[in-house]
Order: sequence, then C-alpha cells, then structure tokens
Amino acid sequence: MLSFEANQISKKFNKEWIFKNVSFLLNAGDVLCISGNNGSGKSTLLQILSGYRIPTNGTIELKNDGIEIKEEDFYKHISFSSPFLELVEEFTLIEQLDFYFRFKKAKDNLSSGELLSLSLLEQHAYKSIRDFSSGMKQRVKLLLAITTRSNLLLLDEPCTNLDASGIEWYKKMLEKFSANRIIIISTNSHSDELFNCNKFISMESFTD
Repeated sequence: MLSFEANQISKKFNKEWIFKNVSFLLNAGDVLCISGNNGSGKSTLLQILSGYRIPTNGTIELKNDGIEIKEEDFYKHISFSSPFLELVEEFTLIEQLDFYFRFKKAKDNLSSGELLSLSLLEQHAYKSIRDFSSGMKQRVKLLLAITTRSNLLLLDEPCTNLDASGIEWYKKMLEKFSANRIIIISTNSHSDELFNCNKFISMESFTD
C-alpha cells in the first residue's frame, strides 16, 4: 500500500511565514485538493512536496508497502506539472516526448506514437514547441506528468491556459491514468480541477 505523509510542513521567506504546520496522510487512490488564493503558498507547498524546495520546518514521508523511500529517491516516484516548468522550446513535440522519456518510464510502456495519439496533437508532431500556443504547451506538460509511471502525481493549477476542449481532455486523461496513484492538485478552486478530489485542505487554514 502506497502512502504519503506531510508532517507539520512550514515555510517562510526572509522573516515572513507563508504557511505553518501543514499535515496530512494520503493513501493510494486519494486525490487531494490544495486550495487557496493567489499568494497563499499552495504552489510553494506543492514544490516542497515534490522535493523542488526545502521546507523551513517539517518532514515528508513516502512509503510503499510500509517501506520508507529515501528522500533523495523521491524523484523516481513523482511526476509534476506546473505552469512555471519550462519545455525545451527548440524541440519539436516528438523530440520533447522522446527526450523526456529517456529519463522517465511511460505508463503501460506507451510508445511515442501512442503518446501523440493521447495528446490529440498529432498534426503538430514536428512543430517546434516555441510555436505552440500556451494551451498546447500546458497540454504537453500535463501529458508528460500524467503518463509517467509514477506513484505520486502533483498538478499545479492544471487547467491554466486550457480552453473547454482542453479541460475535457484533461479530465479524461486523469480518469484514464489515476488508478493506484496518489494525486495532489493545487487550485484556485477552479471547479474543473476539483472534479475527482476526495480530500481537501485550504491554505488559509495554515496562516497566522
């Protein structure tokens, strides 16, 4: 059984506390929504949970069948999508997929062709990422994170820049690839980002 626990996670920048004492326990199948206004620290918290940032206080524990996974090995079990993450602008879409999956494994051993089909962007396979719209780039970021063979999926405001068809695509992708994972979603309470959440925390509960 997969489990992920945050214990009293706190973060401050300079002398200002962004949030204090965030704690939760999640198991495989849980989908946690982290909501909050802009500046409440939800994206910072997600970055801490991914290992991208270090908390000021607190610890995180990832366990598989009761065996604790070392923090330096978290990256092997996590995939992450965020608007702040950059794609390689010089790559074509097919080059971006091939490059990314040199370092990560795709769920169900999906091939580049199958990933392209899932993206619904086949006609743009040989277009440079720099020429993609913001919505297309967001779709690629989500595709990479969701289809990675990872136990823990972290999504920072996943519907950013997506139009109605992109949001429907996102929902179908998450439903298709959510089994036996822990999923954590950071959101400004966008209703389309809440559709499959079964646990909720508000960042306003962890500020002074």
